[in-house]
Amino acid sequence: MNHATNLIIISLGVLLLCSCSKNEPVDNKSTLLARIGEHYLTLEEARLNIPSFMMEKDSTAILDSYRKKWIQRQLLLREARGLQLAENENVQRRISQAKEEVFAEALKQKVLDDFSDQLNVTEQELNNFIQKNEGQLTSGERFVQIRHLETTELANARTARQELQNGTPWPQIARAYSLNPEKKIAEAKTFWAQQRALSNVPVMQRYVAQLDSSAISPIRRSEGVYQFIQVADSWVPGESPIPEWFTDDLKQWLIAEKKRDHYNSYLKNLYFQASENNEIELYNVLNTNDNSENTETNQPNE
Repeated sequence: MNHATNLIIISLGVLLLCSCSKNEPVDNKSTLLARIGEHYLTLEEARLNIPSFMMEKDSTAILDSYRKKWIQRQLLLREARGLQLAENENVQRRISQAKEEVFAEALKQKVLDDFSDQLNVTEQELNNFIQKNEGQLTSGERFVQIRHLETTELANARTARQELQNGTPWPQIARAYSLNPEKKIAEAKTFWAQQRALSNVPVMQRYVAQLDSSAISPIRRSEGVYQFIQVADSWVPGESPIPEWFTDDLKQWLIAEKKRDHYNSYLKNLYFQASENNEIELYNVLNTNDNSENTETNQPNE
């Protein structure tokens, strides 16, 4: 199912639920960005639907892009209404499935939100985990923090590399010269096991093991993109005390485990209660006679 079809189906579901064909009246204080028929897009609505980090880069361009997509979506929905797709049995079934998925996800989020006060990791829990996994933490596998710049212009790659050598902050360099700057900035905050770092970028991955901390690779060109990496920092378990970033990562992992365990327990409890109330019944329809080899064994006993 393509993205446009998904948008039509979900939006049709909203139309069916609301039984309306136009937006609520626009507040006079709202700033209008676009109109399609009786539907309006306000600046406030656009900002609510655009991630804040994207607005930090070039808010005018981002808003213009969102407006174009909103207009396209409204045109698609108008066509869908004109074709009476909301009355299509298959569309209704998929809308129903989408609603169920939304409700299930909303319940999961509520269960985890209610559990949030207990989502902390004590020092004792952390120490117990470290002791239990001491063998892995002293395996000697190197962990690295990578800064990876990609650009379509060789001049930009050279300038960025020089500025990095001169000590210019990485976020400033990434935003000025790199493709996907926010992604590059976020990825540079993570420590990766050396063998897995940049495993999807073979032209750069081979430099990971060669570079010491703070060292920068040569610029390499691959598929029209100029790129280089810097090993911003590294750590080898067992050779020095466990750094703060590693314990922070362990805490986040343990919190994720607690969330998973809590939600699984919640699901098991729901199942148990329904079973106790005789609300669940399983029907044996899995053993069919379709397989000719099983025909004889499936016959009634004489």
